[in-house]
Amino acid sequence: RAALTKVDILAAAIPIFATAGYAGASIRDICSAIGAHPSSVFHHFANKEELFSVCYDYVASPYIDLYETIEKTILDPEKAMVVSVYIDSGAVIAEEENYRMLFSLSDSKSEKFPSISKTREKMDNHYKYIYEIGNSCTVFFDYPPEFVSQFISTIVESSLYSYGSDIVKRSRSDAYHITRFCAHALFSKKRSESDLHDFIKETLNAYAIDFDPIEWRRRSQALL
Repeated sequence: RAALTKVDILAAAIPIFATAGYAGASIRDICSAIGAHPSSVFHHFANKEELFSVCYDYVASPYIDLYETIEKTILDPEKAMVVSVYIDSGAVIAEEENYRMLFSLSDSKSEKFPSISKTREKMDNHYKYIYEIGNSCTVFFDYPPEFVSQFISTIVESSLYSYGSDIVKRSRSDAYHITRFCAHALFSKKRSESDLHDFIKETLNAYAIDFDPIEWRRRSQALL
């Protein structure tokens, strides 16, 4: 067979890490999934710790790219917040099963993985950035930016646990409702519930970013 690439190994490792966590996954399990010898994995990665960190960064990379696009193209902080939360919640519910790595694995929050800590900081900073701009315009409630990023992460994470692996129950309307909940909690002081509903609907229609995580990940191959 052709020599295994890093992408081949990541494709096998990501779902195993996502399901079993760092401690529960083994290089042997990953090699078994792709019919490879451990030497093939260690040709590309120094150890399991490095493989796990690269898997995490690989899953996160298209979302970080998208955050940068949102920051550059959607200058209204309320609209930027709506689009960001919608994409995040939609990814958990419908886009990628393995997106759970970004939120639910306790391993990913450990200081043992400095690369992952930097990636999580980039994701948190996106929401902090939007919220600080919104605060300067007094469009948001006056919460600490750190609270906001944690609040959004918690809401998106809870949606994952609510739906579990039952893909039949998942839909884009669920992503919309999560977005509406977050938006209502963050800046509904200037809108009635019906106005907020219309604002979110109009925003999502106006900024229908075509986001295919797989395609965006192809653009991020420089990571490897």
